[in-house]
Amino acid sequence: MKKRIFSILFAVLVVFSFAGCARGLPAPQNLRLDTLNNILSWDAVDGAASYVVNAEEKNFSVLSNEFALDNLESGTHGLKVKAVSERGEESAWSEVFTYTKEETSLLEL
Repeated sequence: MKKRIFSILFAVLVVFSFAGCARGLPAPQNLRLDTLNNILSWDAVDGAASYVVNAEEKNFSVLSNEFALDNLESGTHGLKVKAVSERGEESAWSEVFTYTKEETSLLEL
C-alpha cells in the first residue's frame, strides 16, 4: 500500500514539475519604429537567445531585439516577431506591425 501511494505521489510530482516548465516564452511586445535609423525594435523577452522577424513570406533571424529595415524591398510590409530560447522553444508571434518602405530615388543616393 505504501509503495502505491509513493508511486502516485511521485507521478503527480513529475507531472506538476513538467507543467511548470511548459510556460514558454511570451510573445514580443511594443514593436516600434526608429524613423531616424530605420530600425524596428521591441521589448526584450526574458529567456530569449534570438528572435525571428517575419516580413510576409521571408524570415530573418536576429540576435538582439532590433531589426534594420534596410533589408526589406520597397512596399508595404506586415512585420511580426517571435522569440526563440537557447533550447529552440519559440514564443507566439507578436501583433503585426505595418511598415511602408518608400522607393529610393537616385537623388537620395
